[in-house]
Amino acid sequence: MPGLDLSFQSDRFLLLFLVLLLLLAWSYFLYRRSEAPLKRSTKTVLVALRCLAILAVIFALWQPLLSFSDKVSRPAEIAVLVDTSSSMNFSDIVGPASGGEGLSKSRLEVAEEVLKELGTVQLPEAAKLQYWTFSDSLRRLRAERLSLSAQGGKTSMGEALVLLRERSLDENLSAVVILSDGGNNSGIDPLVVASRLGVPVYAVGIGDPQPPLDVAFGEVNSPEVAYSQIPAKLEFTVKVTSPRKGRVPVFLKSGGKLYGRTDLTIDQPGEQTGEIEFTPQETGTRFLQVSIPPQKGEKVTENNYRSFSIEVLKSKLKILLVSSRPGWEFAFLQRTLEENTKLDIKPVVYGPDGGFLSGTLPATLEALAEYDILIFIDPGYRQLSGREEVLKRYLQGRHSILFLLGEDLSSAKASSVMSDLLPLDLAPTEEVVKGSFSLSLTPDGFLHPVARLSEDEKTNRDLWREVPPFQFIVPGSLKPREPRAVVLLTCPLAVKPPRELPAVVAGERYGGKTMVVTVFPLWR
Repeated sequence: MPGLDLSFQSDRFLLLFLVLLLLLAWSYFLYRRSEAPLKRSTKTVLVALRCLAILAVIFALWQPLLSFSDKVSRPAEIAVLVDTSSSMNFSDIVGPASGGEGLSKSRLEVAEEVLKELGTVQLPEAAKLQYWTFSDSLRRLRAERLSLSAQGGKTSMGEALVLLRERSLDENLSAVVILSDGGNNSGIDPLVVASRLGVPVYAVGIGDPQPPLDVAFGEVNSPEVAYSQIPAKLEFTVKVTSPRKGRVPVFLKSGGKLYGRTDLTIDQPGEQTGEIEFTPQETGTRFLQVSIPPQKGEKVTENNYRSFSIEVLKSKLKILLVSSRPGWEFAFLQRTLEENTKLDIKPVVYGPDGGFLSGTLPATLEALAEYDILIFIDPGYRQLSGREEVLKRYLQGRHSILFLLGEDLSSAKASSVMSDLLPLDLAPTEEVVKGSFSLSLTPDGFLHPVARLSEDEKTNRDLWREVPPFQFIVPGSLKPREPRAVVLLTCPLAVKPPRELPAVVAGERYGGKTMVVTVFPLWR
C-alpha cells in the first residue's frame, strides 16, 4: 500500500529543539516587557507571528524529508540464454541413454527441443521465462518464435551475461539458464561475471564436450585496388578448434586459376594468421576465393572459404601530355607526373609554326586508344581543328580527357571546336579574367573522389582554401551541360553583385570521362 513518511535528517535535533524553546521564551518575555502603547490583542498577534517565524527557521534546520513509498509486485524473471554461435551447427550422436535412438542431431536442434520442453513447464504465476540468444552479442527471442539459426562468429558468455544484467535493471531477474556447447572463446571470463550477477546461473551442456576439428576463416584483408604485374598481399586469420598435428594448404584462386598458396600449421587452438603474396595479371574486377580443403573429421566446411573482389588496374597508366607551346606550365606538369612511377608519360609539344617540337599527336583512333588519359594544356584552334570526331570516338572507348584551359582554348574558335567535348559551356565573348582567385569547395565536390582530400568536410574545405590563388580564370557557366557533370570547385569574384565562376568541372561525355580546369597557371 502507498504510504507517506516524515523524517528529519539533522543529527542535532535535540540541540535545535532546546534553542527553539529558548527563542520562544525570549520572544514572549520581550513582548511582555514592551512599554509600547499597544493593545493586548495586537501584542498577542505579534508574539504569535514571531514564534511562527522562529519555528519555521528551526524546522528548516532540522532538514525534514517527506518520502512516498509504494510496493509494486513484479514477477520473477528466469532468463534462458541459447548459444547460437556457429559451433552449435555441429552434429553429435544422440544415444538411447539420452532418449534418442543413436541419431545424429545438431546441437542447435537439441537446444530447440529443450526450449520446447521448458515452454511446457508449469511455473508459478509470480514467475516468467524470458528467452535470449547470444554469440558475440545478445538478442531477445520472442516466446512465440523459438526457431534458431546458428550464424554467430564467436561465443562470448561473459559479454552476454553483462548485457543481460544491463537490460534487466527494470526486471526482477531471479535466475539464468544457459544452453550452450561450452565453447566460450571470446570476451571476459563468464565465471567472474556469473559470481557478480547476484542470481543463480545454471549451465546446461549440449553436445560432445570435445568438439570436432574445425578450421574457419576469420578476417580476410585484401587490397581494394591492385596493379597488374605488381605483387600484392592477402592477409587472413584462421580459427582452429580441436587442433590436430600437421599443416593444411591455403589456396587463393580466381575462376579455378591458382593465384597463390601457403601452408598453415593447425596444432594449436585459437586464431592463427597467414598471408599469401600474389601477382594479378588481367586488369578489371577480379573475384577471388581463399580456401582450405575440408579436413578429416571436420563436420562444418561452409566456413573453410571466403570470397572477395579486387579492382586490378594497369601497372602503369599511359598519359599523353599535349601542350600548345613549351613553357613553365608544361615543364611543371611533366616533371610532377613523371615523379609517379605508376604513370607512363608521353609528351607532345607544338611549336610556334604549328609543327611538333616534341612527339606527335596520333591522328588515328587505334594509335590514340593506346593511351588511358589525354591531357591538353591550352591547345588552340590550329591544334584541335579536324580532330573532333576522333576524340569523340576516343571517349566512346571509355577513356578520359583532361582540359587545362588557357588563353588559346578560351578563344571563340577553339571553344566552338571543343564545345561538344567539354562538360560545361564557356563564355567565348568574355575575356580571360585577371586577378587573384582562391578555390572554394562545393557540396558536390566534397562527395567526388577527385576533390575529397579528407573525409572530414571542414578539413577538406580548409585544405582547398590553403591552395595559393591563381592569376587567371576562363569564364564559364556554373550550370553543367549534362546531368552527370558536377562543379567541384568554384572561384568567388569580388564584384557586385557577388558572382562565382566554375574552377573545376567533371562529367561524362560519350561514355568517357572529361574534366575541365578553368584557372591557370598551375605552376605558380
